[in-house]
Amino acid sequence: MPFSRVLASAASSESHVIFALAAFLVSVSLLKRTASLFEGNLYTADLSLSFGYTTAHVNAAASTSVSLLAASALFSEVSTIAFGFLASAIVSWAVQSLGPSGKPLLSLNQIPIINAILHAVETGFLSAAILGNNPEYAELAVTLAGLRYLLALGSLVLAAVSTIQFLFSWIKTIGRDGRQQIPKVKKQ
Repeated sequence: MPFSRVLASAASSESHVIFALAAFLVSVSLLKRTASLFEGNLYTADLSLSFGYTTAHVNAAASTSVSLLAASALFSEVSTIAFGFLASAIVSWAVQSLGPSGKPLLSLNQIPIINAILHAVETGFLSAAILGNNPEYAELAVTLAGLRYLLALGSLVLAAVSTIQFLFSWIKTIGRDGRQQIPKVKKQ
């Protein structure tokens, strides 16, 4: 539970969230720009719900530029960790919007970050497989992708539900926080 509190306190700072959002958008943009530079770019973010790849995909991508692959791997790591933090921040905000009754649910904010860490390890194995043309690392990356599938789907569903909860509670409190008071006019 202490890690949940650390994530919640990091999510409560707008500067952390803005920095993570900027890092995510820049890294995804760079990944999309490099996608056309070489064939079989496995680092490019696919917004569909199909997770994973095969060893053949990894081996097909091994014949490309080492520096370009290393840069793409770095951008992929940044976008993965930033997206995990943003999803964790959304869950933290939703739990905080529930008030004291949401305290037991605070540990749910760890699910997106655990998914991001597993994805980062998977990307590390994928990079090692491509850069070293190593089929064992490719198999490890494929195995981690398969194991991470349910966790990634659960993380997406949790972020969607949390976003709806946070927006619903935020819409209900607009104008009721005491800062937007209309001055009373005295009748004469």
